[in-house]
Amino acid sequence: MRRIYLKSNKGVGLIELAITMVIFLVLIGMLYAAMNSNRVTVNEGQDMIKLQQETRKVIDRITRELTASRSALVTIPITNDSVTFQMPVDWDSDGDAVDASGLVEWGAEGNLSWTIRYFLGGLNNQQILRRVFNASGVQQGADTVVANDINLFQVTRQPAQPNRILINLTAQKNTLDQRVINFNSGEQILLRN
Repeated sequence: MRRIYLKSNKGVGLIELAITMVIFLVLIGMLYAAMNSNRVTVNEGQDMIKLQQETRKVIDRITRELTASRSALVTIPITNDSVTFQMPVDWDSDGDAVDASGLVEWGAEGNLSWTIRYFLGGLNNQQILRRVFNASGVQQGADTVVANDINLFQVTRQPAQPNRILINLTAQKNTLDQRVINFNSGEQILLRN
């Protein structure tokens, strides 16, 4: 019996190696693109949630305080970029916000005739600030930062319904890939009569 041996080239040629490398690089590139796309989507989703939280903080805080106020005590400038008001306070520390004559004690921070103002300002003019003024109009204490990344704060009142205040906010943020995302929110607040 005669055995036949076939000669085989056990080495890898330069062309085969180049084709293998190209295929490998294409697969790595596709994997990187998929992972990067996923990372961008996740980060953008997290940024949108943060923007929603910032607008909700503003709306909740202003609504809580403003609903206690009366229409006659709320001032909105013609620019519609702030709101100033008073709310009931227990100035005489008797456990309620009514004085001995039965009248509501109006003010802020427990002081008669003080006022609260919400407005857009602060860092890069993108923060909602809460400022308190005494009866003489002098600021008391430091501003409180209520929310960040807000680039529009608009407060309006319908002339036909002066006890309804509309608040519109736009929060804005740059994503990691330098795209701009926005979140708009609004609320209608009903004041006391």
